[in-house]
Amino acid sequence: MHLLRFHVIAALVTLAVLAAFACFAAHRTVPRAQVHVAILRTSSDDTCRAVQRGIERGLADAGYVEGENITIDRRGADGDPARLASLAQSVVASQPDLIFAIGTEAAKAAAHQTTKTPIVGAAVSDYVAAGLVKNEAAPGTNVTGVSDRYDVSSAVTLLNGMLPAHALAVDHEKSGEAAASIAARILAGQSPARIPVQYAAVR
Repeated sequence: MHLLRFHVIAALVTLAVLAAFACFAAHRTVPRAQVHVAILRTSSDDTCRAVQRGIERGLADAGYVEGENITIDRRGADGDPARLASLAQSVVASQPDLIFAIGTEAAKAAAHQTTKTPIVGAAVSDYVAAGLVKNEAAPGTNVTGVSDRYDVSSAVTLLNGMLPAHALAVDHEKSGEAAASIAARILAGQSPARIPVQYAAVR
């Protein structure tokens, strides 16, 4: 179920990238054989890899064949945020037509390096809170994509009804600290009883 949800996200990202390609083509004529995209991952965990596979499969389904009409440059920080800045700089220097950024920190690193190259995010919890867009209705930046944010109020209400909770804990990897803090704020805001939320890095 966990991987299925991210395959759906990857499919939605593919639609976003096709729309981005259409917008790109409207401003510049680029032969199909010269399409160059980059994939920048925050981590190499199962979630990020599942999203990447979904993106690659979606592009193939849309007629983009690697080595024939598209070049895909894959970069991953393996959960080390310190590597993201240099990886993003290297990606932008290669002048891709579009950048896929998987994870909040990857999207932020890419956006810090360019305001011109289109960036399509995935597994990003909150684009506004991360400073990637001005607001969801009118982003006002070169960043678009899909979010893995979901409404947890019903789950919290059900949990509290079954077993009254005095506190909720959110565990996360250090590489996902930004997303975890966003999740904590969402939980705190949506908890009907305003249950205190605590979160901590597990690695």
